[in-house]
Amino acid sequence: MPIPLIPVIGAAIAGGAIGVCVSKMKYQGGGFLYDADGYNSFGFDRDGFDRAGYDSSGFDRDGFDRQGFDHAGFNREGYNADGFDRDGFDREGWDKDGYNLEGFNAAGRDRKGFDRAGWNAEGRDVTGHDAGYYRASAAEIRQRVEKAEELIAAGDCEHASLEIRKGAELAVNCVISHTLGIGRYKRHLESDISACKGALDDQTIGKLQNLRQVCSDQLHINMKAVDSLQIDAKYAENLQDRLRFCAKTLEEVLAVVEGYTVGR
Repeated sequence: MPIPLIPVIGAAIAGGAIGVCVSKMKYQGGGFLYDADGYNSFGFDRDGFDRAGYDSSGFDRDGFDRQGFDHAGFNREGYNADGFDRDGFDREGWDKDGYNLEGFNAAGRDRKGFDRAGWNAEGRDVTGHDAGYYRASAAEIRQRVEKAEELIAAGDCEHASLEIRKGAELAVNCVISHTLGIGRYKRHLESDISACKGALDDQTIGKLQNLRQVCSDQLHINMKAVDSLQIDAKYAENLQDRLRFCAKTLEEVLAVVEGYTVGR
């Protein structure tokens, strides 16, 4: 029986069309067919990006969406839609509350109302002291420095060291009061000196610790023994030099305390 030509021809045409379609798509292990340009039937390439370069979530290969923001909401410059960076500051360096990177507002005051010198609008520091307190303290420290220098010159190292130590205790207390807001930190010179880190540079901190060791209670005991033994002049001269250095160190810290009252 003759085979109808039309169905055969139809099948051939359909088969050819399927062949052409399949020839343009390649089957991948994941189950998608990719066309000659490398895109599947959903319009994404093997890396998951469409022809415009965005993934199914709307982000490009660099991680930015069509508006130019990344997954965290920041643009290529690092700012969000409100104009703040990841640290919360705008392009001019101010946060949403109007404070800069150093913690001061446009008026020059921190969040507690203190200016860069540590004073509030009422002229008080964080401890509640006014400039007069530090002027009086500075005057006392100055007197102790001058007294110590006189005693060193007279060879009275024991009492010179006492004057220097008392001056150092008051000076360090002033630094702690003005910067930390504590009248006295631990009532121990070694700990109090360590508490000044940040308010005083490391070199000054080191000098103060040296002062503490030289002008110690143990030195006072040793000096009494020295007097009874009539120790040689070379040792005494060396000790005088060390005490002079301590007095200079105290003057450096005194300058810091005096600086608190400048312009006030």
